[in-house]
Amino acid sequence: MTLSARELSLLSNTDVLGYIQAQNAERDAQAKAEGWSFWTNMAEAIASDYTNVYELELSFARGTYADVHKDAWGFKGYVSDELTLEQVEEEIEKMSDMAAEEYKAEQEWLAEQKQMERDQIALGLTDTMSCGEEVELEEWEVYEAKAESEGY
Repeated sequence: MTLSARELSLLSNTDVLGYIQAQNAERDAQAKAEGWSFWTNMAEAIASDYTNVYELELSFARGTYADVHKDAWGFKGYVSDELTLEQVEEEIEKMSDMAAEEYKAEQEWLAEQKQMERDQIALGLTDTMSCGEEVELEEWEVYEAKAESEGY
């Protein structure tokens, strides 16, 4: 396993408590500057659970991977213990991109379905409550649907 310079730096940093405190201070400053009304910080008590900052960050990355996997696919997934921190972060990024693409495709499909329902209502093929909510068509939609059905 080859570690990057960043990973080696985290591995050599054994002041886990100091790292957590610095991260918390950074988060507090960001939250106050951006006017957040709620935020959480890392618990300082967990510092003794890790021998270096790399282990802490890798643990959080693995947890994030499991959470992102569950959000995207409905069940928790786990990464191999052989992966480095940056490899886990890369996997998280890939999974996030895939989930975003799938969400976009689903939204496009839903928009197409909604338009098809409106077209069917305009042609009188179904009632205005067929999609579970009252649909009020614009007059032009009715004329356009009829023109399209006649081949114009």
